[in-house]
Amino acid sequence: MTERPGQASPIRPAAVSGFLVVASALVILRCLPLTRDYAIRFAASHGGTLLAAAAAAGVLALAAGVTLLRRRPKTLVALALGVAAFLLITSANAVAAAAAVLIAAGVLLLGDLVFRLFTGVEAEDGDAWSVFAAGVASTGILMLGMGEAGILCPGFVAGAFADVRLAPRFRSSVVSAEGGPGPS
Repeated sequence: MTERPGQASPIRPAAVSGFLVVASALVILRCLPLTRDYAIRFAASHGGTLLAAAAAAGVLALAAGVTLLRRRPKTLVALALGVAAFLLITSANAVAAAAAVLIAAGVLLLGDLVFRLFTGVEAEDGDAWSVFAAGVASTGILMLGMGEAGILCPGFVAGAFADVRLAPRFRSSVVSAEGGPGPS
């Protein structure tokens, strides 16, 4: 990252990496009881042979991922994106994914605006994480401000959630009442 006039010196990468390692370890420790309970339920419902096969497949996938990461990182990224797209399509979460893409785009646009306001220059190639962080922080502050102003209240959030969750069911029941195909 290049230094700009009036810009504070960047945080040392080692400090950020150390923070991320500690934060990840804390999340993993927090998830251990849930992981243990899930493993017990999985073993009870699927048997030991399938559990051993799943563990072996996981170890092989990890080894293949590490090998690809070292030798052909672009292939690994393409493979991961393909698997993610397949899982997204087969899980019928395309609407949720589209909403997430729109939210991420909004966060990035807000972050770009805030970045330009604070630095006075356009973001460059190395500033993507700063733009994203500015967008996340600004979105959080915007939500807090809307809450304090009474614009964003629990009823509003619950109403928006209910609208998103119930609208497909409502539409299918209306179509069913009109003689069309009902819910499947």
